Amino acid sequence: MKRLKTAYEIALERAKSLDGDLSKEEKSLFLREKLKPLLADFYRSKIGPEDLWQELKKEEDQDLCREAQLMLLRSMGLQTTAEDLQRRKEGILAVESLLGGEKSSLIEQVIEEIREVQENYRSRLEDYRKFYEKALKNAGMKMKPVRTRDGQVVMQLQRELDGLTEERLEKSLQELEKQASQKISDLVKELEETLVS
Repeated sequence: MKRLKTAYEIALERAKSLDGDLSKEEKSLFLREKLKPLLADFYRSKIGPEDLWQELKKEEDQDLCREAQLMLLRSMGLQTTAEDLQRRKEGILAVESLLGGEKSSLIEQVIEEIREVQENYRSRLEDYRKFYEKALKNAGMKMKPVRTRDGQVVMQLQRELDGLTEERLEKSLQELEKQASQKISDLVKELEETLVS
């Protein structure tokens, strides 16, 4: 019985036959599609950095290794947990070892900076939370309508910050997140450019 090919396998065959005709973007797209299942397993912790290294070593394709690094790098952000950041760092370094390891120290340095930005953000976020709780504790009381479990609306006395304080706090939080996200984005871009060069 003849086995049916997936669309991905057909696309890869076509890409191989047109290899010289592919643009840089098209080749990158094919590499990303090839890496998606492998990296999905990595992100879900089904495989570790060593397994990732083994799978990519089998392929013997430097472009594929570089694209794997870039995909791991691009998946880092402000909300990436410390554990996930560490796993991605180990994954990127494992792949770098397949490429000669020349950029390992730079990779470690930039990812450490990303970790520091995340820690600073979380620390300042906690400071804002404490400030908010303190401000709320000292806030005035107002009557507010509240819906009960049985659907009735009753008036309840609740603490409420004045509009100006709440607005300033919200604006400060948004600015903090924007700055931290931008800093991480800049660091990722900087490392990405270094890896590609």
